[in-house]
Amino acid sequence: MTELKALTPHAVIPAEQARRDKGQKRRLRTFLPELIQLERLLAEAPEGVSSS
Repeated sequence: MTELKALTPHAVIPAEQARRDKGQKRRLRTFLPELIQLERLLAEAPEGVSSS
């Protein structure tokens, strides 16, 4: 029976993770300022306004 380690290219996984993280970090830098601004607007909103 072949072990899972032999089937999994462990050297490839960090590279794939780094590629995914790069895109996530870019999207976070894009949308985080907008999310913070919306959060501040909601915090200052009257009681009748909700985020749901």
